Amino acid sequence: MLGTIIEKLSSFISKSAFLTSFIPLLSFVVFNAALLAFVHVPFREWLVSQKTNPEFISAAVITFLLASLVFATINTRLREIMEGHYWPPAICRSFTEAQQRRLDDLNQRYSWLQQSRRVFDKNAESWTPLLLRARQARPKTANRAFDPNGFTAKMVSRLAQRRRRGEVLTGKEMTLAYRLLRRDLRFCTMSDALDAAQNEFVRNLIGYARAKVGSEIILLFNERRFNFPAEQQFNRPEQILGATAMGNIALSIRSYCLSRYRLDIVSLWTRLQKVMQSDPFYVVLQDSKTQLDFLVSAFWLVGLSTAAWLLLFGFLGYSLRLYLVIALAGSLSLWALYRLALQNYRAFADLMRCSVDLFRLRLLKELQLPEPRGSLEESLLWDALQNRTDYGRAVNLTYRRSSE
Repeated sequence: MLGTIIEKLSSFISKSAFLTSFIPLLSFVVFNAALLAFVHVPFREWLVSQKTNPEFISAAVITFLLASLVFATINTRLREIMEGHYWPPAICRSFTEAQQRRLDDLNQRYSWLQQSRRVFDKNAESWTPLLLRARQARPKTANRAFDPNGFTAKMVSRLAQRRRRGEVLTGKEMTLAYRLLRRDLRFCTMSDALDAAQNEFVRNLIGYARAKVGSEIILLFNERRFNFPAEQQFNRPEQILGATAMGNIALSIRSYCLSRYRLDIVSLWTRLQKVMQSDPFYVVLQDSKTQLDFLVSAFWLVGLSTAAWLLLFGFLGYSLRLYLVIALAGSLSLWALYRLALQNYRAFADLMRCSVDLFRLRLLKELQLPEPRGSLEESLLWDALQNRTDYGRAVNLTYRRSSE
């Protein structure tokens, strides 16, 4: 009878539910039972006495399977809480302000790098020939020699050292170094130190500075795109941020679809999933979702375990050393799990954006709607479809004939 019940219950647990709820919950139960048995002798003795009790084992297995099913159903809500939903308004505003400061810092650094790139695009090509012309200019100033320990040499040396460390060389710094070096080339007699400074600047610094700034601009642009919603939708400048980093990653998916296609992924996702199910890409998407749900489950179970044991040990005063070990290990585990969850959420969000790019036109075909001839026509079509399906407005949609 027990085997039949377990088999029936197990059939309800899918592969994703097994990975996202069964395994984390099993680890949670085993760890906490082992720790409780370690610190509480009566529980350890009772647990040993029940290890051969078939009724206890049967009840524990059935309870655990039912708990796994329940836990799998609330995983989405747990992720939404991590995204900032259902929070008290005051706390939500405080966290949203912190996210806004984070975005402002990104935008400020991005603007700063763009200024440097404009300086390089405008002037860097002319620096090499102008330095050569200054070197060849005659006459030189009498008794004026290049100082190897002077400001120009130190400036070039400092920039070279920063290049070796992989740091960004700004347009302002490079312009100052160029002007100092051109002045010394124009008026000082040539020396080995001056020649080395010119070669270092021309051969190593100019090309590196331009390439590094360009690379950092791309990295910052991608960081902003993958971690925050788009700044503009339908030519409106407002930007709605979430309270947490995970919440803003979720918002970036919807804002991407709205800003590119005027497609609301929230209302059309279920329909899009039906189109994708026969494609191998859907398996990749589901695997990424499973990894994310696993990390969300692990985060909450570790957090619950840590909080419970800290409260219990703090109330009973059992062991200060064990209390500190649990506090440190629990905090580090929560931090690591949250960072991993963010990383997996970015990957999952990118896959969702790709799914919209690849399958949105197939969805139009499934809905018997004509394939648009351009991006503007597509945007109007998605907008009309949303008005028709979501808001029930009287919008006339032209359907594709079956012979087409």
